[in-house]
Amino acid sequence: MNKHERLKAAFELQQPDRPPILGGWLAAPDHIMTLSGCTPDEYWADPFHWGLEAERVLGSDGVVGIVEPVERGGYRIVDGRTMAERHAMSLDQVVADIESLPSREEQEAAFDEETAYAAYAAELRAKQAQCGDILWCPADWDLIPKVIAGWEYGYENALLLIGLYPDLVRKLIDHGAGRGRCLARLRARAIREGLLPRAIFTGEDLCDQRGPMVSPKFLRREYFPWVEYVFEPLVEAGAKLVWHCDGNYRALVDDV
Repeated sequence: MNKHERLKAAFELQQPDRPPILGGWLAAPDHIMTLSGCTPDEYWADPFHWGLEAERVLGSDGVVGIVEPVERGGYRIVDGRTMAERHAMSLDQVVADIESLPSREEQEAAFDEETAYAAYAAELRAKQAQCGDILWCPADWDLIPKVIAGWEYGYENALLLIGLYPDLVRKLIDHGAGRGRCLARLRARAIREGLLPRAIFTGEDLCDQRGPMVSPKFLRREYFPWVEYVFEPLVEAGAKLVWHCDGNYRALVDDV
């Protein structure tokens, strides 16, 4: 089996010739340079290429993403300055931003599937061409509705929202469900046309080491029904869904 065949067999729940390796997210440039044999100037000129070469040296069959630092000398896809700006938003600014978001119905009514799919398919083809023999299996964070918008607004604001403005959190989830349903239609179509592996890696950081950071009762009532709504086109397309939560998820196993 080649790399593509090996991972696709696993995603179809068939027996591959050996356990496949799904890599990605190597985030230390010095290690990547050592693995790939490139110079610092070569690496910083094309972090995607050399990150991919390091995965090839490690024997990865596919990748969920390649880290491209935001600036030379960094090692993450987001730097401290970016996070500081997000955390500096006042709660009033966050409230105003969420109030301005389009609703689920508005997004779905305005969605031009043919135009969006043409762009998405072109992106998938281009990335797979870059990856060559390694299968491109992109993580899909925008697919799922958000209930803890820590990445967008900082965790203090995100958690205060849940405690003080539950109606706005419902609006945030509703907005994410509209966006996610539109994206899920594109992913399902790409799976059927053979452009995307029959597996989707998505989710959000819902849990810490102690358990869910939001009441499971709230999630059951306000969140999981919309996650199910988003995932429906993917389930119908036969996709295997890998749900990331970042911590101790045991209280949510039955819900998932």
